[in-house]
Amino acid sequence: MELNDYLRELKNCPDDRLTGEFGISDNWPILLGTGVDRVVKDLEISGKFRLIYSGIDMSSCLTRGFNYVPGTVYMTVKQGVTKASHFDKKRLENFENRYSTTLTIQDWQGYESSLVSEGKRMEGVGRKKAIALAIEDIAGYIIEQRIPACFPWSYGHAHKDSYFQGDMSRVVVYRPEEV
Repeated sequence: MELNDYLRELKNCPDDRLTGEFGISDNWPILLGTGVDRVVKDLEISGKFRLIYSGIDMSSCLTRGFNYVPGTVYMTVKQGVTKASHFDKKRLENFENRYSTTLTIQDWQGYESSLVSEGKRMEGVGRKKAIALAIEDIAGYIIEQRIPACFPWSYGHAHKDSYFQGDMSRVVVYRPEEV
């Protein structure tokens, strides 16, 4: 699916259909074909995300965490490709060859840890809608900076059977050289 089509449909989707139609859920990955340092710098400059930590995670990977300034959501940025459980070996190898950075958008779920204690809830906005709004902002950045990207969970849970049978038509892939 084309990124602009996905964004247009996402914006008009009722909250109760965000997961079924567009795969919106906690720990939502976006794969980028650019380096971590560039992404971290650009997110800090954007004013929409604020760096709140930088450290080594349980898998010994350097991770940067950001609060989404409007609230409800935080995001991690890591080098490499997320090893999501539904990627088969062939797809995972394809992703690893094309992308070098993973953003994972998460609902902070009211955690009171020091890492996300400055998080706040967006008034009148549900968790999934908040994640969708953060995805829209990241997508705007991707388009503006012409960064190759893949939204591997964008197929939507209601369409998972066709996805698992090899239909990738609902997976958002942005190739700026083709735009």
